[in-house]
Amino acid sequence: MTELGENVLNHEKPQKYSFDAVIVLGAFMHKNEKTGKWELPTIIEEDPGKVVGGHSRAIAVQQMLNEGLTPKFIVTGGVQKDEADGVSRAETLKELITKKYKVPEDNVVAITTVGNTLGNLDDTVKYFKEHPEILKLKRVAVLSNELHLKRAMMMFSDNAYFRENDIEITPIAAEDLLIRRSKHYKKWTEDVNSHPGMEVRKRMEKQGREDYRKGTYNPLSS
Repeated sequence: MTELGENVLNHEKPQKYSFDAVIVLGAFMHKNEKTGKWELPTIIEEDPGKVVGGHSRAIAVQQMLNEGLTPKFIVTGGVQKDEADGVSRAETLKELITKKYKVPEDNVVAITTVGNTLGNLDDTVKYFKEHPEILKLKRVAVLSNELHLKRAMMMFSDNAYFRENDIEITPIAAEDLLIRRSKHYKKWTEDVNSHPGMEVRKRMEKQGREDYRKGTYNPLSS
């Protein structure tokens, strides 16, 4: 297991990774009125889906680094705006990952995309086309929260690029990584799952999957 802060690239002996890269899907943010800074909380009451999970994905990235699962994290996310300014969700999540959770910057790239899952997907494919050298194993993972992953994987599985290039896609839930991280995070995950807003999120995600199957899916900008 790689220790926190240590570069995962072992120059004395080649590191064996499970994935060429992990695609970290972006999440809705909240602007702290006191500090004026954009943040990535797990729960945002004013968000239609309540439970957004952004911060938990940053912790999950650190856990994946510690386990030596991949050399590259591709962080996605569009620009979120208010009446004062706008900021990239991808860059904000990358900053959280590298500054607070000490994942080396060389291991993280931020892609500012359209602010929805389909936009995240399209710009990720564009990035892989521009950087084909990354895909040595032809195995990539998609990291998000468990409920979001079901809808995200429907979209990734439908994208012709991965099929045509024989790239295997593996969904990874942030919750699974947090549960095996420590008892503290296991309890934290249980608390989030029991939050009243989780039922709202479940209904939204179910509707999103049904609309996608019917061809009537209308992606939100968040």
